Amino acid sequence: ELLHVVGPRYRFSQQCHNILSVKTVTSYRVTYGTFVAVVWPSLTLRGVSLPPGRATMQQQIGTAILLLIISLCSVATGQDERITVVVDQAYPPYMYGPADSTQGLYPEMIRAIFDRAGVKAEIVGLPWERALARGREGTAAIGGIYRNEERLQTLDYSDPIFEETLVLYVKKGSAFSFSGFGDLQGKVVGLNRGWSYGEDFDSIRKKGVFRTEEANDNLANFRKLIRGRIDCFIADELSASQIIHQQHLVDLVERAAQPAATNKAYVVLAKKTNKKAVLEKFNRALGAMRKDGTYERLIGEFLGKAREAEGETQPSQGS
Repeated sequence: ELLHVVGPRYRFSQQCHNILSVKTVTSYRVTYGTFVAVVWPSLTLRGVSLPPGRATMQQQIGTAILLLIISLCSVATGQDERITVVVDQAYPPYMYGPADSTQGLYPEMIRAIFDRAGVKAEIVGLPWERALARGREGTAAIGGIYRNEERLQTLDYSDPIFEETLVLYVKKGSAFSFSGFGDLQGKVVGLNRGWSYGEDFDSIRKKGVFRTEEANDNLANFRKLIRGRIDCFIADELSASQIIHQQHLVDLVERAAQPAATNKAYVVLAKKTNKKAVLEKFNRALGAMRKDGTYERLIGEFLGKAREAEGETQPSQGS
């Protein structure tokens, strides 16, 4: 028979099976870390038989051998499932910073959810187009991505992790009536490079109702707006508001009263990776965090810090 260790993160590899065989099973249980193992009193280790002897001695020897093998095999087998998640490196406060120290709500949230699911997540910040390319290639998951019909053809989606409110910004004194994307006819609209702004916007954009100019991030679009190179641009309200306060743009720009859209953010994996089960684990963990209040606390703490950063004092609320 082969030895099996029961627990959320520990499995023996074939190499471990090859050096350990089980002859007699007892009900003796050993607790070690987060798992429970069954220890056998009669073991053969590399051809050396351990006789039954006294029960206590058998248990002690069996426990010592088992824990030694676990420590030796854990590196070779990988006791944690791992995943790389790429995010935008220039979208504060949601995700920003260099590849080796990416910060923001989405890295923190995604890491916490995967940790609850028993999966170790490495979060890597990249320029958004490079992040999209990595995801499509199947070499990484993508975090903080919107959903549209084109992407649904090649990407498997998690449950939504957050909902962003998109608003329209214009140069101070240049406001126009805005109640929907159709009102952008004839305008030059600033966008972030590689971003989708939802199915409605993408559909109207393809019809050529307005012209678009892309920039690397929201700050670059604000600068283009102030210089008159674009008529308006669309951005998440929280992200844009933080930039406005940090860059002292309050007297230079204004926003339309009507929100442009609400877009949900997700984690995705390329369909060709056949790893939908990983997203199912993620979804179960996310659901558990919503149920026990962990999700709301994480969001509340994040929004509180974000509003402190822009000088606002209103209480934070989870999405």
